[in-house]
Amino acid sequence: RQVRLESPIISCAELDLIAERLGDHRIRTLSLLSPCTAGVAGLRERLDELCFEAVAAAEDGCELLILSDRGVDPERCPLPILLAIGAVNAHLLRVGLRLRLSLIADSGEPRDVHQFATLIGYGAGAINPWLAWRNVDETLPDCSEEERAARLERYREAVENGLLKVMAKMGISVLGSYRGAQIFEAVGIGRGVISRCFVGTPSRLRGIGLAEILGDALSRHQRAFSAAEPHAPTNAG
Repeated sequence: RQVRLESPIISCAELDLIAERLGDHRIRTLSLLSPCTAGVAGLRERLDELCFEAVAAAEDGCELLILSDRGVDPERCPLPILLAIGAVNAHLLRVGLRLRLSLIADSGEPRDVHQFATLIGYGAGAINPWLAWRNVDETLPDCSEEERAARLERYREAVENGLLKVMAKMGISVLGSYRGAQIFEAVGIGRGVISRCFVGTPSRLRGIGLAEILGDALSRHQRAFSAAEPHAPTNAG
């Protein structure tokens, strides 16, 4: 009853195949989006709701939980994916349900090795960087299908090699030992965020809280869409 992946970095097609094979009763998708009009309070409320929805999914027999930020538009802003993964992972551990399901990050945010490493280190079993795939694909408009597939695979291999290097520095040789290990130190993150999303992570300098982090996410979203062309497509996923 397990899903075995050759890589923690999966494509949109592979994620769709996993969902198709498992069926609705074993896999569930939770959206990270919140109405922009609700502001920082809305994003904070959405983070709370995610944790409750994850518990309900685990108690309902769900085995794979997808946290997704697809569908971003001018009216809806996503939670930062690392904050969401960390909060859900920590909450499920607190209530004793974490071992019932695995977490998949379906996000346009991760693109470099550090972002993939932190997502895995805080509990993600697999990551679909859908925007990174799209960006690589759109830079190859005149390539054959074979060349496009080869270049996408090279991006995946580059991320995998980077993850291996990060793990090797800690003396870890298998991904299963790195997943959820939280072998990080935070710089400039307040105690409230650590206790909520990154339990046990040292943060000697302390720093910003949820309000600042969520406010920054909302500000980036507003800047992105205020700079967009009026006729440009707004649906990001």
